[in-house]
Amino acid sequence: MTAGLPNDRLPSYLAALVREQLMYCLVTRWKLICPSIRNREVISMREGHINVQELKKQMMKDLQTFLLKVEDDDHPANIRQFVALLHKFMRIQAFTPPIMEIMALIKHEKPTLYHATRLSLTMTSNLNFLFQVNMDPALAASRLEAFIDSVPGKKQRTQQ
Repeated sequence: MTAGLPNDRLPSYLAALVREQLMYCLVTRWKLICPSIRNREVISMREGHINVQELKKQMMKDLQTFLLKVEDDDHPANIRQFVALLHKFMRIQAFTPPIMEIMALIKHEKPTLYHATRLSLTMTSNLNFLFQVNMDPALAASRLEAFIDSVPGKKQRTQQ
């Protein structure tokens, strides 16, 4: 029951309006309380702009942190972290993240974690299709380097 409202159901248009206003207030309040820890993926419906380059940088930073911190084992906490990272990357709508290249890299760098995660997913999981792709790790690494080079602020690689 919502405070101050009768027990009757709200009309759908009014419920949608209330939901939109609540989301806007939550996002605005979060930005006021934690200005240094802004979540770039939570974007107000009224702002309408996305800093794509910052989002790409954050995505690559998250991937590097994951590869350095998480061990290559089948511990459930590591599997949850891996699944959370994949869900985070799949929610990005501002650009197409190199998911297949990331999967090939993780399959090569952390095979035990990769296979444990693959076996822990159900057949109906929306992430299941990511584990069906085979890609050459060298090709994946070169495509990821090209993606990293496309992000301004990173040093451009020079070909010799």
